[in-house]
Amino acid sequence: MGMCKSKRVRVCVSVRARFGVCVRLRVRVRVRVHVRVHVRVHVFVACGCCLYAEFGDATHFVTQSTFFCCLSLTQTRSCAGMVNTIVITIQPNLEIYSGANLIITGLVRSGQTWAPPTIQSGVGLFSNFAIDDWKSDVGTVTLRILEGDSGSNVAAIEANAIARIALEFRMPSIVDSPDILKPPITISVSRAGSTRDAFFIESKVTKKILAAKEPSSKSFKTRSIDSSSCFPGECNQLTVTILSNTVFRSDVDDITISITGLAGMDVSEACNPRTKCAIAAPSDIQLFDGFDGSNHKNLFQSLSNNTAYATWDVVKGRVTLRLATGVQIEAYKEYAISFKFQNGFTNTDLASQIKVAAVFSNGNCLAGLTNTDDGTCDATSETMTQKSPVKVCAPAFMIKVIY
Repeated sequence: MGMCKSKRVRVCVSVRARFGVCVRLRVRVRVRVHVRVHVRVHVFVACGCCLYAEFGDATHFVTQSTFFCCLSLTQTRSCAGMVNTIVITIQPNLEIYSGANLIITGLVRSGQTWAPPTIQSGVGLFSNFAIDDWKSDVGTVTLRILEGDSGSNVAAIEANAIARIALEFRMPSIVDSPDILKPPITISVSRAGSTRDAFFIESKVTKKILAAKEPSSKSFKTRSIDSSSCFPGECNQLTVTILSNTVFRSDVDDITISITGLAGMDVSEACNPRTKCAIAAPSDIQLFDGFDGSNHKNLFQSLSNNTAYATWDVVKGRVTLRLATGVQIEAYKEYAISFKFQNGFTNTDLASQIKVAAVFSNGNCLAGLTNTDDGTCDATSETMTQKSPVKVCAPAFMIKVIY
């Protein structure tokens, strides 16, 4: 307890109390003071909540220091190239109404000038926000609370109520150094309270977030193949879709992707016509975009370095694509290309034998990170999924009618 004197003979009394449990207090106080007494009360509790009330000097009112009683922050997916959701949980000790601004700083990502995060909605999430401002270099986002269905006189977030805010960020494609320094995350509120004139004490979270990490195991998370026809002797367009959980960069590695197990089919002049001015090698097959307008075909080249082509080995049933010069394949993004073969005339079921693998210039494989003696990654290749079984049908009469 402390006492002080002033020219107006004012007496100040400070009281501190500590409790071992977390409590929520919501008190409506009406004070009439006929002596000049100034009392400050601080209540500290184990969970980090702190309520601060200041009883005025014979002025008949109570003011309250505004801040977050409890504050936490989590992230969902922090590997390079992922879409990462940051969930911020707040518990304000003062009502927050529409028009208030929630300012979050320190949301910094490496590499480029990033677009603002997107606000996520869903069960248990408070999403009635609009992004008023975004500064990519310092990672500062200003969220303005919008007016709800109940009108502007009803608090959007009640005092001592818990609100969860989710913001979605695209992670950098390049893995950050484990020692990268990240600024603390700070959260504050302006224009709080029913009169929209209160400011929250800035709260700080020192947890490192938005640092792009390397996945514990690398693989093609999406690896599918589909065909246009199983009829014998017909042209069959195979569409391959891949998504890797790690970035591929041709300026770092000479990367090749192999699709194996393509039996019962081959190239032909009917399905793979060549012009007189064609520069492709005899084993090259033309690539097409799996998604219209995607230009994915130009991300790859054949082993003879012809862009928008792949190399075909009919003996091994293998299509090989090399990452084209200056190209980067982003992590967690789907890429689709297609190529054509002519089906043979023998019943061939490829339902479980088509596989995909990637090999880097240092000999490491994408999945398993182990090389084989033949210089391929066939031993660690991953089976491709099929919406409908890829196969070559046996010759048969499609219509059997006798009159």
